[in-house]
Amino acid sequence: MTVIIVKTITETGRRKVSEQRSFPLRGMVLGILISVVLLVVLQRFFGSSVDAGTVLRSWKAVLLGLMLFCMAIFIIAVRVYILSRSIGYRIKLIDCYSNSFLNQFFSAITPFSAGGQPFQIYDLTRLGMELSAASAMIITMFMISNLASVTLTLFVLPQFIWYFGHTGSAAGIVVTGALITVVVGGLLMVVALSQRLISSFSHFLSRRRLLLKLVSRLFRKDEENLSDSILKRFSNYNKSMKLLWQRSRRLLLLDYLLAISHFLCLYAVFYLVVTVVARDGAAASRLGFLDSVAVQSLLSFVVYYLPTPGSSGGFEGGMFILLKDVVQNDLLPLIVMLWRFVTYHMLILIGILIFLLTLNRRESGKAQC
Repeated sequence: MTVIIVKTITETGRRKVSEQRSFPLRGMVLGILISVVLLVVLQRFFGSSVDAGTVLRSWKAVLLGLMLFCMAIFIIAVRVYILSRSIGYRIKLIDCYSNSFLNQFFSAITPFSAGGQPFQIYDLTRLGMELSAASAMIITMFMISNLASVTLTLFVLPQFIWYFGHTGSAAGIVVTGALITVVVGGLLMVVALSQRLISSFSHFLSRRRLLLKLVSRLFRKDEENLSDSILKRFSNYNKSMKLLWQRSRRLLLLDYLLAISHFLCLYAVFYLVVTVVARDGAAASRLGFLDSVAVQSLLSFVVYYLPTPGSSGGFEGGMFILLKDVVQNDLLPLIVMLWRFVTYHMLILIGILIFLLTLNRRESGKAQC
């Protein structure tokens, strides 16, 4: 069902982008509003305040953090660039970067952070990739990213267990989130590589008239041709997946290493902000780099299941809960605020600019096969 859903989303996105030329303003405003309000509330709770002067004096943390964050997205762009070439598409690196940044942008403004990959697939089709090839590549990257995330969690397991012990009643949610991540990755792998399962599902759907009728209405497809359409799309997706996995095994290993590098670079942003702010404030910090990795790995198993745009509120609240005994309390509100400004608020502002700049040049920048 994955490719059919993606197909519907991309067709809807194409109509919205080409006809309305509008932003999902509600998601952007709501995400930023939730983030800002929660930061203010937590500042009051900790009995500290962050004024404009304090923020301005922290410009080094913002600048260095933003550079590191952009580098993390550049690593995603390199992954797109390498994998797309491995299956015969020659997309410019600058287009891969804008595609990767918009992936993060749409994740930041959609509930459950769910809009990034569907838009990224749609954007790749505008750059000339076949839908099945774009879907196979992005879902492959998603699975490898999950594997890289689990690898990092195992690498920082002692720190992860320590912070897990501070989650209290939320421990069950963390375990559930981790299990969902593993199960979804396994299901995607099975669906991606099993032609027999695809045929069985198509046959099952064709014999369930009520279900077939509901699905045909949902996707506005003719009921008689829906089963064949599903089989065809899944078969194309399956072929693209096998092409990617069988011909490019060394590149998949490289993609795995790049995914780990991406997470390390992304998680380093918070550590860098903590280090710079603590140094400028002549304060000591007990937070090490491995702690930063462990905390953000832990939160990643939970916050992406929040229904807020970009999972806003989850990261802010989670950082305060997990770090209140590790980072100096009068500095913690400033640190979390600067970190979210770099990785969320600036992401949205820059994302808007990139979206506008790339809106009209996609059709003239087709990928060469």
